[in-house]
Amino acid sequence: MTAILLFAPRVSCFAAEMGGSEGYFLNLGAGAKALGMGGAFTAVADDASAAYWNPAGLSTLKSFEVSTMHAALFGGARYEYAGLALPVEQFGIWSVSWIQLAPPPVQGTDSLNNSTAEFSVRHDAFFISGAYSLMEGVHAGLSGKYILENIAGSSYSGFTLDAGALYGVANWLAAGVAAKNFFSTQFSDGEKIPARITAGVSVKPLADRILLAGDISILKNSKIYANIGAEGK
Repeated sequence: MTAILLFAPRVSCFAAEMGGSEGYFLNLGAGAKALGMGGAFTAVADDASAAYWNPAGLSTLKSFEVSTMHAALFGGARYEYAGLALPVEQFGIWSVSWIQLAPPPVQGTDSLNNSTAEFSVRHDAFFISGAYSLMEGVHAGLSGKYILENIAGSSYSGFTLDAGALYGVANWLAAGVAAKNFFSTQFSDGEKIPARITAGVSVKPLADRILLAGDISILKNSKIYANIGAEGK
């Protein structure tokens, strides 16, 4: 049995901070274990959701893995995530993932504030990720993301990149860093997805019985967030 203890605000604090900016839904997180640890996953990244948190972690996987998640959010919105990772001999680990945020239909109004037909809003992100072990305990990874946003029949799309590194300092200690959206094309509405850098450390003080992890994230607006989480088995 595994118990996940949460000592930090949910990762959705990023979405609150970046709400209204392009691609804000990308800050909602992915994977039950990672979210249960409060998003302190940069130096853990040990399942298929690593493609989202730190793509370098994919190279620690030993077999085919699938990760899925469904969340019913406030106001009737739906949040979906699915990802799979596959080891490819001599070519590292490759992964494909998908994230979707689908708010409920929005009531339209005209210039006189009279009600018109409802319209839909949908945000999708498609990831293609790869990771490779450079040497014993040293891993690097890259995620390419295609973002598609549809609002009332108008579509906006763009491409962005994430890069990550993971270093197993010892059997009980690891460090990781991830640069999110460090390269982003300009969306058709003229916006770019905000960048952020996250660094983290994970510790196993009692072999594999307890996992402690902490992350620090710096957003484009220079605001800093800290996340701390733990897992006990």
